[in-house]
Amino acid sequence: MAKTMTRSKTTKAKKPKKNAESRTNARPRDVVIREANRRLDAIERQRESLRDQEKMIKNSLIKGELGESPVNFMAARRLAKMDPAKRAGLFGAIREQFQVAKDGGTVDFLKVMEEEDRKVVADLTAKLDQTEEAAEAQGREAGAQMVSMAENPYPPKSKHYAAWDRGHRAGLMDRLTGPTAAAAE
Repeated sequence: MAKTMTRSKTTKAKKPKKNAESRTNARPRDVVIREANRRLDAIERQRESLRDQEKMIKNSLIKGELGESPVNFMAARRLAKMDPAKRAGLFGAIREQFQVAKDGGTVDFLKVMEEEDRKVVADLTAKLDQTEEAAEAQGREAGAQMVSMAENPYPPKSKHYAAWDRGHRAGLMDRLTGPTAAAAE
């Protein structure tokens, strides 16, 4: 005799939709309103206290001891924290504005940033002056030493980057299988 299994149907009870009037378990609204106001007042007092501290620092240290304008100091501070790529674009726009206005003045922090940019460009240029074979040899050595591919010193999408990458893969293979015939040449 074969048994037949029957499935019992269970129906989920629909929950009544809640609105402001049907909240039976909620605290009284006036209590919630007072608590929200109390918490927001505390946050506003903290915010005011922080603003007072910031004002004191700007007036006593920046304006008083450094003799600088707090506005200029804060602008330079924001620029120093900015992503280098975005900062470079901003400095280009500032330089262009100075040239258009024929002001002739140069802000000192621009000179500092230009010098940093020149150093980066000079370092990159020195790396790119090497031959692709040298880049591949560097990559092969790095691969043999199990250096991460993220350490590729060349700019992505450059011929040197690709050469270093090829060398790195060959160096990894050398480490796993022993030097290849190409490496012996």
